[in-house]
Amino acid sequence: MDDLNRGGRVDDAAAFGLGGQVPSADATGVEPDATAALPAPRRPIDPVAVLALIAVILLLPVVALVLGYWSRSRIRRDDLGGEALAGWARSIAWIEVAVTVAFWTVYFLVLAPVVTLPR
Repeated sequence: MDDLNRGGRVDDAAAFGLGGQVPSADATGVEPDATAALPAPRRPIDPVAVLALIAVILLLPVVALVLGYWSRSRIRRDDLGGEALAGWARSIAWIEVAVTVAFWTVYFLVLAPVVTLPR
């Protein structure tokens, strides 16, 4: 009964299915590491990756590509976070470049000759 109720609350070991067994010092007398269960610290996000994503949202694909590739090199060199931001910025920027090239190709090959035909 002692391991199930301490001070009016359920014991953590019982709540997590450990059968009331609370980890204690092992044979060497060393307590279990309390920090072992903590998640790894997050890496700071590269601000250039954020700028690349902002540039792609503002429809500046060339700027976004330059910033995206620069951010990728900074992330790899300095072990920063933001790989996904830089990757999305580069991908969307390349899509914007493709759409722009397709638009102007269609315009100059199809629409411009039709509009500027001599009478």
